[in-house]
Amino acid sequence: MKRGYSVVRICSLIFLTFELLYSVVLIRNFIVFLTPQKVISTVVFEFVVVTVPLLIIFYNLAKDRKFGWILGVIASVIWLALTSIVPKILVEFQVISLPLYIIGFTAYQEAPPVKKTKASGKQRGGLLTIVLFLSTFINFLDLYLFTRPTFLLADKTHYLYPFWFQIVLVVVRLAILATLAGIWGWKKYAVFAGIFLSVVYAIFIEIFYSTYEINFQPLANLVVSIIGILVLNYPIYRKWKYFK
Repeated sequence: MKRGYSVVRICSLIFLTFELLYSVVLIRNFIVFLTPQKVISTVVFEFVVVTVPLLIIFYNLAKDRKFGWILGVIASVIWLALTSIVPKILVEFQVISLPLYIIGFTAYQEAPPVKKTKASGKQRGGLLTIVLFLSTFINFLDLYLFTRPTFLLADKTHYLYPFWFQIVLVVVRLAILATLAGIWGWKKYAVFAGIFLSVVYAIFIEIFYSTYEINFQPLANLVVSIIGILVLNYPIYRKWKYFK
């Protein structure tokens, strides 16, 4: 039963990860592309109704707490009831997530968590491991999308982009993947290279989209980029003593 419970918990965390990624990307797009009049109400709703509950559920399940399962069931039922105003893909996720939460809550009663002892030596910890895993996954996914021949035709405005834009995106993703490999190996230079790449890329996107996108909000994009860099590097800061 304990093994089955672990499988359900891991599956739930994976689905939560995708839901969180979608929610964060959605908020980022709202901030960058919506008009200032619509940004506040739209972002606040998405953040309060979706992102915050997802974060609380994820945190409690990562800590293996019963409250995570209970909140997951409640949130899933509410989101299914709010089909008309909650993002469609989030509602579709609940068709799988809700049964997982119910099964997980039931299994939790029969397989309570076992206290773990701290191991000695370098420990990445759950937060840094999750950040590295998600960053690697997202960059591989972006690399796949950017290398597709039809990428510049996928959007009504993409055909206006110069041919070299796709090349720049691919090169940046490859460079970021290289820095992630270095960070996994506890290399300080990889951290500095990653920050440098993130800053340069943010400035590039700022200039590029300001030129080619009519509804682009440059200040909002800059703020989102800075917050993203700080948040993603926080787990590294916590383990900085291990880097060489």
